[in-house]
Amino acid sequence: MDYERRGGKEYIYGHNLKRYGLTLEEYQDKLATQEGRCAICGDEPPEGKRLHVDHNHETGAVRDLLCRWCNYALGNVKDEPGRLLAMISYLERHGIPLTTGGLLRGGDAT
Repeated sequence: MDYERRGGKEYIYGHNLKRYGLTLEEYQDKLATQEGRCAICGDEPPEGKRLHVDHNHETGAVRDLLCRWCNYALGNVKDEPGRLLAMISYLERHGIPLTTGGLLRGGDAT
């Protein structure tokens, strides 16, 4: 493949970052700032995988780096906080209590 001759997966990933206006170096800086973890849940990506670039779909502005599941979740709720709150309410009505699951950094998980 052509990208392999040009530098392998790092080259092609850097090329794909351009759609967000990021260089590979800027992505790596953001990754270091986030300590290699998802900005929402704090998980590290699985071996051989990367965090996704989350962006505002209206402005294109890059927000943070997210794991696959958090990125998909935001996309599936169309970035609507009200929809997320309704989903929490739904789960609670069906016997799943609200917990942080350890997601609150710097605080106690409930």
